[in-house]
Amino acid sequence: MKHIFIILLAAASAACFAQLPKTGTDAAKLLPAQTLVFSAADGQICVESDTAASGSGKTLAAALGQMERSAEGTLFLGTAEYLVLTKGTRTLLEELYEEPRLRPAAKPVLCDAETIGAKQADAILQAHPTQLTLAQAYAAALRGEPVRLQTLRPVQEGGWLLAE
Repeated sequence: MKHIFIILLAAASAACFAQLPKTGTDAAKLLPAQTLVFSAADGQICVESDTAASGSGKTLAAALGQMERSAEGTLFLGTAEYLVLTKGTRTLLEELYEEPRLRPAAKPVLCDAETIGAKQADAILQAHPTQLTLAQAYAAALRGEPVRLQTLRPVQEGGWLLAE
């Protein structure tokens, strides 16, 4: 009798487990952002990732939220290593300090152009890494010290120069 009860219990357990939804994530749908480029257009903040995800909104939070929603998979903003602020978005630096979706170890960089492609910026910054992190810049700002970010500058030959 005990054996029959054990067999029935095992069969019922197997049937229950078969009914559970399968939860898993397709690895091809994971989009870890490496570089985010912020620009401004028509009173909107625009953000582009090297994963080809982009978004826009009236605020930084709205632009990041739209980018996450419209991405072709699961976008990870916490993996971004570089945050590039183009000419029209330099005032966003203080908002970046407090944005919870971005990691404090991300490195903010200025850009002397209205726009630069995120993949292009990523290639330049991977080849010429910067050192100052968002947390270090924030700490300097809190102490009242000037924050000196490195700047991407376009050069006549069509390339870019990373300057102090």
